[in-house]
Amino acid sequence: MVSKTNTITYENFSQAMQAIIRQEDIANARRALYKFLPEQRLYLAAHTLPANKISTEAQTLDELAKLSLFCAQGADNSTALLSYTDTQTLTAQCKDSFIVELSGADALNLVLMQHKFAALVVKSAQGWVGITKTDIRLLVKGYRMDNYPSQ
Repeated sequence: MVSKTNTITYENFSQAMQAIIRQEDIANARRALYKFLPEQRLYLAAHTLPANKISTEAQTLDELAKLSLFCAQGADNSTALLSYTDTQTLTAQCKDSFIVELSGADALNLVLMQHKFAALVVKSAQGWVGITKTDIRLLVKGYRMDNYPSQ
């Protein structure tokens, strides 16, 4: 029997994400994922770039908000912004797209800036994790997710 004080420690974003994908220790893994997310490098796929932009570098959040980005549609018709942990998975799933690199913190803020987004989906070669706008609001406001509900 494992006591409640014996929790798994996650060293990085990837470990936490994989535990959630495998449906193991979800509440603890999600707390760790939220801790690492703001500093995580993520990649977005854009359908096009504005005519005056020849690069995806140095995009401000306002400029990113104007791009036509790849999204996912939820079963409830909600829209989630798609992000990727690596460019290989992005290019395999989003053919002929432009890659935009940003921090996890910027991805969270981008979701908050746009009413159309209900969530952020983070995809890797192994699977995906969704983060609701409600949780994003708490993270951006600086709330600690230590009390994230057990599932």
